[in-house]
Amino acid sequence: TIFGTEKNDLPASVSFLAPAFDETRAFNETRYKAIAIINAMNANLTSFIPNQIGRFDDSFNINCIGDYLTYRNTPTILFEAGHFKDDYQRDQVRKFIFCALWSGFQAINENVVVSNILDDYLNISQNSKCFYDFLYKNVRIIDNSQEKLINFAAQFTEILKEGTIHFEANIVQIENLESY
Repeated sequence: TIFGTEKNDLPASVSFLAPAFDETRAFNETRYKAIAIINAMNANLTSFIPNQIGRFDDSFNINCIGDYLTYRNTPTILFEAGHFKDDYQRDQVRKFIFCALWSGFQAINENVVVSNILDDYLNISQNSKCFYDFLYKNVRIIDNSQEKLINFAAQFTEILKEGTIHFEANIVQIENLESY
């Protein structure tokens, strides 16, 4: 699924998360360490892909590795490689992930400490679903012997076939597509 951010209509090419350590989604020293690195990565990536960096949901589930590690006081950063225009092989997104990692390592090496780290982190747009791979509008169909015009959306699913990723389109939404 392609996700954008709540503040704009561009897809999130890269998203981050400093996972929660409890169900209240509170912030502690462990989580702040991860947030400081995410802020450095976000600052670097913003120069390449402004408005295309997201922060994904921090709902807590002790069975998820990121949440478990943060719960055990290990600073943890989760990455999500999203979508960049016409980059279905993720070549550009891999470069962005590398740039994020590089700037994260630099921040760790330089022991960067900044004020307002939580505000900077929370100002990274929260991911939300706002894109489909294809929109088909005013498609003529026959339904119970009646001709109708419908709109529908399709989303690619990545399928591994014989060691190669193939993209298969699947219909994921019919009608109610006015805002897409």
